[in-house]
Amino acid sequence: MLFSVLWLALSAPAWAAEGEQLEIWSEVGVSADLPKHLELSVSEQLRVTPGQGVFAEELLSDVALSWADWKDLELSLGYRYAFLELGGEDAGRSQRLHFDLGYDWKLKPVKLYARARYQQRPPWIEEAPKHTARLKVGVRARTDWELAPYASVEPWKRISDPGLQKVRGEVGVRTKQKHWGAKVFYRVEQPISDPTDPRNHIIGLNFTGAVDLD
Repeated sequence: MLFSVLWLALSAPAWAAEGEQLEIWSEVGVSADLPKHLELSVSEQLRVTPGQGVFAEELLSDVALSWADWKDLELSLGYRYAFLELGGEDAGRSQRLHFDLGYDWKLKPVKLYARARYQQRPPWIEEAPKHTARLKVGVRARTDWELAPYASVEPWKRISDPGLQKVRGEVGVRTKQKHWGAKVFYRVEQPISDPTDPRNHIIGLNFTGAVDLD
């Protein structure tokens, strides 16, 4: 799977069709278990559009605090600060707050999971607020292998606009050890309400370390 992802990334300009765009996402993060069933996580993500130069690069910084006291249920509150078009003289900025409610169903062959997310621009910035609801549902294999394949789908709904804005589908392989986890994935984002938006193909690699402060 990893070699397939690398091949897709290197050959991106060749297979991206007209009206479509390919992005490479790489992310590294760390999570820490805290007392009272809390977890703190921070991460840095770099997004690059091949063939379009440094003006297409984005750097996203995320921090989130999660609470999981009930079985298989998790609540999370997060904040993102993003630098857009890193190579530009006047690089853009973006901020976002989100609230997540997640639940897992552990069956014998697979694990089903769902995440409802509400996100908005924070109230202290001058931009017009955008309130968005997202619902992600997925399935992941439960095996004795170190690598587990998974798949998910996630529609996006901007509360102030009619209809859905886009749908994101994802397939990948992940591994989770005691002190670290990683995954490689392919995502496709299909625009729904705005036909001028490009269809995005996303190739990604995530790595997360874990520490226990509890």
